[in-house]
Amino acid sequence: MKNFNNCVVLIIITELTLFTNIYYIHEAQSSLIEDWAIFMAKEGKEMFQNKG
Repeated sequence: MKNFNNCVVLIIITELTLFTNIYYIHEAQSSLIEDWAIFMAKEGKEMFQNKG
């Protein structure tokens, strides 16, 4: 029974680690998308100003 309990604990720790990694990857992607959107908005504004 002890080995089974150790195995369950290991599985839970592994799942938590994977979940944490997925969360941080998602946060990094959100930040990159936000930065890209701000950059594109600035570029669009400059292009519009240069036309006029």
